[in-house]
Amino acid sequence: AGGGGRGAAAAATLALLAERLGRSPAELLLDQMHAILVHLFVSAAAEQGGGDLEAAAAADVVGAIHFMAAHGARADFSDLAKLNPSGMMQELILRLGRAPTEAARHHVVLALNLLIPVALTMPDEGAPSAFPSGIGGSALGSGAINESNEKLRAYLRTNFPLIASFLRARAVSRGVYRRERATAVRALREVLCLMERDAELSSSWWSEVIATLKTFLRQPSLQAEALSAMRVFVDALDTDQLARGLPQLLLLALPCLASHTQAVVRCLDAMIVQRCAPLDADAGADRPIPDVLVRALGEIHFLPEHPALAPVHEVIARHVSPPELAAQLRSCARGLAHESGAVQRMALEQLRRAVRRAGRGALLALMGSDAEPTGELVRALLRCCQHPSGGPAGAA
Repeated sequence: AGGGGRGAAAAATLALLAERLGRSPAELLLDQMHAILVHLFVSAAAEQGGGDLEAAAAADVVGAIHFMAAHGARADFSDLAKLNPSGMMQELILRLGRAPTEAARHHVVLALNLLIPVALTMPDEGAPSAFPSGIGGSALGSGAINESNEKLRAYLRTNFPLIASFLRARAVSRGVYRRERATAVRALREVLCLMERDAELSSSWWSEVIATLKTFLRQPSLQAEALSAMRVFVDALDTDQLARGLPQLLLLALPCLASHTQAVVRCLDAMIVQRCAPLDADAGADRPIPDVLVRALGEIHFLPEHPALAPVHEVIARHVSPPELAAQLRSCARGLAHESGAVQRMALEQLRRAVRRAGRGALLALMGSDAEPTGELVRALLRCCQHPSGGPAGAA
């Protein structure tokens, strides 16, 4: 809300909105202060283009404070920043998801870096605000305002549970337009991209990311974006983390195989093929892979015979022996008990193949020596038969 014509136009628009909504101009400004401050900082980042970003943001905030005072909302920056810091965080995260270009994304990252020390992380009660008279801090006064800034990563790491919870709620809210639900998925991907250089993905991160991806993948219109976010997450995992979560990640991605084949293949390629690729592809010799990953590959007994997954099957066959029949039956039973109908259908197909390959004699011998795997499978089939018609019941 600058001076001259812009300020007059902003004042007239504000007065009209206040009249239509039955609120005072000051109430409207204070209610939306989190979005206003974010807009000022992102706009300053876009307009400066590498200049004195702090000075530009300070000038914009001072202008906004004067505009607000003229309309009955008297407060300094510290008071305004304390109104809704979580709302500012959410607005910035959504702006990451909305950014149409890499330049626009970078502007949001700059604004996020500037706001973290002065607004998103509030000083002790009673401490004076460091802004707009001077933000301070060598990182923010130099070229270090970028995506590798440790202050940014630390903030995202600390607040990720809140961010993930917000994005999940955004994706399922009936009051949110479909395009804004997709924005929430893209925002998750951008946050994961910013954290990709972080060496520590804690167990809380794992559970939050899995819960968020599962929420997104339940909606067909969000699956393509969600699989893209999954690929970024997989790339960020170290070998031990990937090995522990490999079966869960596979069962998240596989239900989308028919509708988003290439996106699923890219995820599985990152999980398995690239992790087991030889260091020198031309030499063709396998590199040693950690035992924990070999064991994880050995637990994959449930993988569709899809042409696009041939490289994945080849890698698994190269590193682990074919599973025993009992292990295959247990894997199929777990697939039949899965909440996804697509996974259930894939489990039935895998069961047919396993039974045909084993033959009647092997099945009878297994039942005679160890009835538990076949009993578990029969119970899973009976539960599957109770599903409504049109699901996997007929095939079961």
